Amino acid sequence: MRYLIPVLLAAALAGCGGSKKASAPPGPPAPELASICENVPSSLGATTGWLRTRDGVRLYSATSGSGDTTVVLAHESGDVGLCGWLPTMQWLDAHGYKTVAFDFRGVYPSALPPRRVGRHWWQDVQAAVDAAHAKTVIVMGASFGGAEVVADAWRYHGVDGIVSLSGELRHPSSGLDAYTNAPRLRVPLLVVASRVDGYLDAADARRLVRRAGSADKTVALFPGRTHGWDILDTEPAARKVVLEWLRRRRP
Repeated sequence: MRYLIPVLLAAALAGCGGSKKASAPPGPPAPELASICENVPSSLGATTGWLRTRDGVRLYSATSGSGDTTVVLAHESGDVGLCGWLPTMQWLDAHGYKTVAFDFRGVYPSALPPRRVGRHWWQDVQAAVDAAHAKTVIVMGASFGGAEVVADAWRYHGVDGIVSLSGELRHPSSGLDAYTNAPRLRVPLLVVASRVDGYLDAADARRLVRRAGSADKTVALFPGRTHGWDILDTEPAARKVVLEWLRRRRP
């Protein structure tokens, strides 16, 4: 039911994986989640909407839960988009966290932007952060999203922590370079990875965390080669690590 608009992101995401707030764009209501995603959990009371980035791109979003901490969710590459976050949204909601998931520019039903701003993915993350309206905002990305949130964390405003699930050191097709930009990080960082993941193995995860400029930085490693958000979906221990890390950062 999801598909990728086949211009910029189809090539760039082929691999795995100012303080003025943006206002919601005018136009028709955002599609219901069930019309975009398959197998929406019946207990997930998510609402959909539109975000507009500061460079003028309209993004599809889904918001669930409530509380004084919001987790912004940056998805993997491919055509699944924010739908891949639905299980994560469900269990974070159950533990008292608000979540804001969004589709990156070029991923339906988000808009396909002009080529000149086609790779400004940090603007998409910032639009979701601006929409969080919480005392504490954590940004969590998986695979490509994980690489993005580490590579561009230095650009964000109003972010209190970063979680990367298997975000690659470098994502050549997109131009993202988390490893080079990691020293610019200043907020707490959690990197979650599988030991023999071909995209981010144990050695690379440790290298990334050592290089990060954050004073508060942690790596959590799990057996096997499970990648990205699948770690949270299949490893109860990984969920426990993330929940404990989030708990320590609640206001």
